[in-house]
Amino acid sequence: MANERRGGFFLSPGAEKKIAMKMRSLAGYGFLLIGAAGCLLPVMPGIPFLIAGAAILGWDHPLVRPWAKYLRKQKPPDQDLPRNNSSTH
Repeated sequence: MANERRGGFFLSPGAEKKIAMKMRSLAGYGFLLIGAAGCLLPVMPGIPFLIAGAAILGWDHPLVRPWAKYLRKQKPPDQDLPRNNSSTH
């Protein structure tokens, strides 16, 4: 059967995907909103909620894309760190 009965509704697979995308976006925006409030209020941490919201929306989302570009630029350059040679001591 193309349309299965789930919870009393007949939904096409395309409609189910649209609903899932809307719910995912709603959850992502909710986490971002809670994260922004958490950054302003001293009662709860905001950064974990901002990270969760960005993760739910995905790095290709237009709202998250500038953050991703900024974070890629902040990557520390590769440096040659001094090695601990025990043979020279």
